[in-house]
Amino acid sequence: HDSLAQNPILKKNISYLKGEKNIYFIEPKHEEAKEKFQDSETIVSEVSHILAQGPLKHKKVLITAGPTRGAIDPVRYISNFSTGELGVRLAHELYVRGAEPTLIYGPGSVVPHSFYPVLSVTTPQEMLETVLSELQYQKYSAALFSAAVLDHVPAQTHDVKLSSAQALEVNFIQTPKIIREIDKVTRRTCENLSKGLFKIGFKLEWKKTEEELKNLGMKALEAMNVDVVIINDLSCIKDQVHPALFLDRTGLSQKLQSKKEIIESLIQSLENAL
Repeated sequence: HDSLAQNPILKKNISYLKGEKNIYFIEPKHEEAKEKFQDSETIVSEVSHILAQGPLKHKKVLITAGPTRGAIDPVRYISNFSTGELGVRLAHELYVRGAEPTLIYGPGSVVPHSFYPVLSVTTPQEMLETVLSELQYQKYSAALFSAAVLDHVPAQTHDVKLSSAQALEVNFIQTPKIIREIDKVTRRTCENLSKGLFKIGFKLEWKKTEEELKNLGMKALEAMNVDVVIINDLSCIKDQVHPALFLDRTGLSQKLQSKKEIIESLIQSLENAL
């Protein structure tokens, strides 16, 4: 019960065990005015994070995930197809391997876990500002840009709901490419934000051949200035089938068939690089 959880003696003893004895507490979840045991997945994830000894231990990794939105009026917006699942799963896999992920998350349909920081954003501009802020004030080892950021947003957002009786014409303006913007900004130490940062980019195409995807992916490696790119074709994605092409600067090219394989290949790449 809350009364016990807030008891000064209990809080003092917990603080002592944490500070003096270096005992890690898995925080309870708060439900029905009670502090309850976490679910088994959370407990296993927390224990795995604590005991992990691999190359990702204590490495800070920034992940963007989910869709973004551009408002037309108070009730209408444009967005894109993205559930945020891949980014959420990536953050979880990194966490259980001992890494310290931070997820910058658009309005996706997959609920992220509570045991790592989640920074919620809605618009491309909010995502850009949050990414730049994190990279300027935190020292990250890697950044994975898996969010589906709108390339264009409405040039004007109306303050009132537009009448459905009238024809609607929307003009669009281009948004900055987040992954390129970080190369233009420096820290307070005058270092470029990209210095020492292992970057992974994602690119989505439509109805391309495998050879076309590979060529576009190789170009994206240079255009995005990233170490790895994951490129796939939306027309081929169905249910659990999620084909993609993994490309990196060493010339490695891998065909992947599912989100699980994508995550495994990216984790392996990060472990090798960091």
